[in-house]
This record gives sequence, C-alpha cells and structure tokens, in this order.
Amino acid sequence: MTVIEEIRSHFATLADGLLELKSISAAQPTYCLRYNGEYGVGVVYDNDKDICEESTNAMISTRKVRLVNGDQIKLLLLTCYDEEYRNEFALLCETFVCPGENDELRKRLLDDPLAWWDKWIGLLGDRKSNKKCYDIIAEMIILQKLFEKDKTTFWAAQEKGSHDIECNSASYEVKSTIKKSDLNVTISSQHQLFSEKPLFLAFVRMEKSTEGVSINDMEKMLINGGYDKDFITRYLNDSGFYKGSRIRDEKYKVLEIRKYTVDDEFPKITKESFVNGQFPESIIKLIYTINIANIKYEKFE
Repeated sequence: MTVIEEIRSHFATLADGLLELKSISAAQPTYCLRYNGEYGVGVVYDNDKDICEESTNAMISTRKVRLVNGDQIKLLLLTCYDEEYRNEFALLCETFVCPGENDELRKRLLDDPLAWWDKWIGLLGDRKSNKKCYDIIAEMIILQKLFEKDKTTFWAAQEKGSHDIECNSASYEVKSTIKKSDLNVTISSQHQLFSEKPLFLAFVRMEKSTEGVSINDMEKMLINGGYDKDFITRYLNDSGFYKGSRIRDEKYKVLEIRKYTVDDEFPKITKESFVNGQFPESIIKLIYTINIANIKYEKFE
C-alpha cells in the first residue's frame, strides 16, 4: 500500500485515536489521527517550541499524545475538520509526511515547520490571514488599566457582550487603529452605544513596533496582575489566536488613548433615535461609522 492509499484508508475508517503508518519506515515514525471530528497526520517533533497556525481549512500545530504502550510523545500535526475535502487533504498530508530521499524532506520539515506551512498557504491562499491582533491588544491594554483600579472589571467580549469591557460602575467600548490620521470608528450593532450604566469609548491609536507589546506580553501582564487565566485563554482561542501562533508575538506601541463619554451629546443611533423609542420592526442590525475628530475627549489614564 502506498503512503497516499494508507492515509486515505485511515481517514475513511479510523475511529478516534492514533495509528502509525506502515508505509513509512519505522525509523521515521509517522501517524494518522482522528479526534472529535479533527483528522490528519503527525510526525515526531523533538523540539520545545510550540506551533499553532491556522488557515481556512487546515492547521499546523504541536501536541503531546500518549501511545498505546503508555509513552508520551510530541507530534507536529497537520489537521483538518472539513470532511468534504478528505481525499484532497490526504494529498497535502502525503507531502507533509514523506521523508524523501535520505530523509531530507523530513529533516527540512522538522528544522523549519513554518517555512513548509508558509509555502503551501501562500500557494493555496488563506482567508484567515488578516486577523487584526492590534484590536485584541488594545482591548487587553484597556482591560489591564481598568482591572488595576477595579477588580470587578470583566472582559465582556469573551461572552459576546454588547460592550467590550464591563465594570460594576461603567461599560467600555474599545476601538483601535494603526492609521496615523484615522478618526473614524465603526459601530457594529444597535446595542454597542447603549448602556444602563455610564458608557465610555476608548479610542486606541497604535503602530507596529518592536518597542511595543504583543498578545503574549499582555496575557502575562494580566495573569500576573490577577486576572483569570482561563478566561483569557478561552477568548484568545475562540478568536483564533492560539498559543504558538506567530501573530501572538507581533508587537504594537500605543501612540495615544482617548476616552470619550458616550452621553446625550455623543452622536449615536439607539432605540431612542426612533419614533416611540423602538427600533422599526424590520431593523435587525445597524452598522454605521462615526467621525470623532470634533468630539470632546480626555486622555485615558
């Protein structure tokens, strides 16, 4: 049985678990796996570095697994969740695991897994590559500033709340930009600028810089400051910023933070903007842009 035939066979029949490929030499241990709807292949990876990069339909990652004999090993995995592309994905898996002549391809893969990944993703395209990590960093910066003063501060975006950050005494919406002169903010729902409590908008202007902070930096600062580690981990994972992802190391420096009070004078569209204080029956979502250039603000401390 060829490598591609064995991979396709295991993808079709393997129940949850791990199975070593017999079509590749035991000197280069290679596995097929299937867990909770995820399927793919893995090779032994003897490196302390964690990797996790995701495209639209595939992921390269590192994971520790336990063999039938009880031994624990670390694998470099190429996996997918979409069963529709199972046979096509098997072709990519074959390229991933084949050792090549004198094991040169395997050595090259293990020396620089992300070079292999970047080559194939560059060829196939990646609709998930434009994640704005500075948006997350901005929220984490405001969260840290508020949490230092008020331990009731909660990263409400984790729970898909109307506002990014909630305290007992106030709500905060965070907007960010890396454009030098941009003073436009987009409001993505009719509830974003409505709150029973005092509501503030934090506008964070940033630039990419080695002198700045990354998602990983902010995560450490928040956890060291007492914020719940599990909450942070869950939200970053839900947002696609997995541990080991290179984007988590991108650094951004804060240029300014403005604090706007969202009161009756602040331009906004809420239910009070309509007749009888109710949204028209057929309006299910409002998205609009506000220019904040001439609106009174204070420096966020």
